[in-house]
Order: sequence, then C-alpha cells, then structure tokens
Amino acid sequence: MSKDPRAETALQPWATPPALLGVPEGTTEAPSPSVLRAGGSAPLAPTPGPGGAAVPGFTRTVPPVLQVKPPSGVDFAPTGVLAGASIITTTPAAQVTGCAFLVPNGSVGYLRSFDLQVNALLGTSLITFSVMIDGAALPGLDALAVVGANVAVWIKSFGPDEIFLVVPGGKTLDIRVQVADAGVYLVGASMHGWTVAQATASAFDAGWS
Repeated sequence: MSKDPRAETALQPWATPPALLGVPEGTTEAPSPSVLRAGGSAPLAPTPGPGGAAVPGFTRTVPPVLQVKPPSGVDFAPTGVLAGASIITTTPAAQVTGCAFLVPNGSVGYLRSFDLQVNALLGTSLITFSVMIDGAALPGLDALAVVGANVAVWIKSFGPDEIFLVVPGGKTLDIRVQVADAGVYLVGASMHGWTVAQATASAFDAGWS
C-alpha cells in the first residue's frame, strides 16, 4: 500500500523576520545572536486549549510596515479644497489648499491612498492632478487625467491595494491640480497614510529585505 506523500510533509509556519527580533522601538540595535539562533520565530503567549492546556506551535508574523500600520504608527489624513481653479490660477499647477503633509524629521511616511474630486465637471474639461514630494512630481502619478463628462461631482479614488509610496522624513507630500480649458472649477483632494520612527522603518526594512 503506497504512502500518502502529504503524510511526510510538515507545513512550516510563517516566522518573524530575524532582524525584527530584539529591536526595541526607538533603537537601531541589532538583534542578539541568541535570538537569531532561536530560529527567527517569535512565539505567541501560550493559548489555552480544551481543558486549559496550552496549544503549542503558534508563531507570530510581523507584516511589512508599508502594508500594515504598526501599533507605534501615526496616521495622517489631510483634506483640501481649491475654489476658482482655472487655467490662470493653476498654471503652473497649484496645490489643492490643505492637502499637504510634512513628514517629521526622524520619521518615514507611507502614503496608502488618496481621493480626487471636481465639482461641476464638463465634457470639455481638461484637468490633471499630480502627487508631489517637495515640489517634484512622482513618475506615474504626475498626470492623472480627469475624463471629461457632464457630471455634478466627479470623484476618483486610488486605494491601498495600488498605492505604496514611501516618503522620507523632512519631505512634504501634497497634491496639485492643473486646468487647461476655459472652465472654472471647485476641486478637492484628500490622502491617507501613516508615519513611523526611522528606527522602526529600518528594522522592518532589514527584516523584509
């Protein structure tokens, strides 16, 4: 009788990246050799099973800080509105007033989503938005065109499944708009992300590199 090959295959649990072990928040100290020799996994506290007995074999996975905000992360979510946006007032491109965020020095910022809005859009409208860092447009996010149509409110969202932007400390993130037709518009923008301490970001980068 042949053996079931699955009977000889042990599933390996996800493990915490070794570089993330033993690095307290706010430090850059490398993990100790004893931690690394332990196999690179950080066990959870024993979980009571039936009858109160501990259930062995559970490990903890720490997700990348770019994908999931850690407990020490701080959210940012600025929202802005620019009234009277026209070819005159947005040449060169003008910042959507209020939709800007300065990443604190000693931190790293992660932009995960943003929304764009135009009120009273026309079929002849020629409008573009750009995501900027310190006044420089980001390739791929530097000419986000609005598709002209006769609609009262046009909204476009870029969600966390497609936006993974890292912004260094001391840099300003903002959204700008440029109108190239004869219309005058009320436009808006908002964005969301979080910041973490540089030491935390470095530890995660080392663990997941």
